Amino acid sequence: MASRIQVVSFNRGIYLLDRQMVEQDSLPRINDSIIYAKLQEIKTLTHFRVDQLTDLFYNYGYKGPISRFSEAGCYMPRNAILFLDPNGKIIELIEICFECGKMYASSENVSFGDMCDQKMDMLFDLFKKAGIAYGITKGRFFGNER
Repeated sequence: MASRIQVVSFNRGIYLLDRQMVEQDSLPRINDSIIYAKLQEIKTLTHFRVDQLTDLFYNYGYKGPISRFSEAGCYMPRNAILFLDPNGKIIELIEICFECGKMYASSENVSFGDMCDQKMDMLFDLFKKAGIAYGITKGRFFGNER
């Protein structure tokens, strides 16, 4: 169980790993360690925002017939949700690309529940209200407004 939850933003990065250049278009990390110095913004969620996030993940979903459609294939994540233990170690994470709507969870232990269009909009709004700008109102390739 997480004792703290952080929302973060990050930019595409090039890192030196064992004397080799590594280009990543995901959360900046070396092996399993997040490189906090490479994050653009870090906001720890208040209890109120944690309750909103929990409500969003588990109490919202699509009800009704499901239609199939093609997805955008960009997956250029700029944001993530980090779940930390009491010692500040990241135990789970969810990486998010708000441009194409795809998400990546670090394991099956963390779930965003049933997806629907409104859920992504509500998650976008939660990041914005928490004070995250990069990947939300700045640094987007396909428009800055939602």
